[in-house]
Amino acid sequence: MWRVYDGCHNSTQCEEVIEVKDLKPPTPYCIHLSTALMQVPVGAPAGSAPMVEIWARDFDRGSTDFCTDQQDLKFTFNNWLPNADRINSEHYFDAAGKGYDITASNTIKYNAGEYQRWLPSQSHLR
Repeated sequence: MWRVYDGCHNSTQCEEVIEVKDLKPPTPYCIHLSTALMQVPVGAPAGSAPMVEIWARDFDRGSTDFCTDQQDLKFTFNNWLPNADRINSEHYFDAAGKGYDITASNTIKYNAGEYQRWLPSQSHLR
């Protein structure tokens, strides 16, 4: 509510709805990370190369956001977002945020880099 006074103590008021938007992205603070390839993933097609899974959160070293508590930040690769309707369940998701069940055929796509994996218990993906 706004109230305006003049020099004679007269006043008037009005109400306005004010929307505050967080337009500043989180501030990443990352570590450098390297690893060796370990094994061929379970369920990978024959002839697949050895791989190692690295969590997006593994790169975090205290990222912050003005409007989001640090423990509520979500870490993904390539600006992909997990499927909002499945945020509380494990699933694969693609660049458009479409969710997929954890199945053998979808695991092949995950191992090929076509999907990312959301694990709500970790609040991050791998």
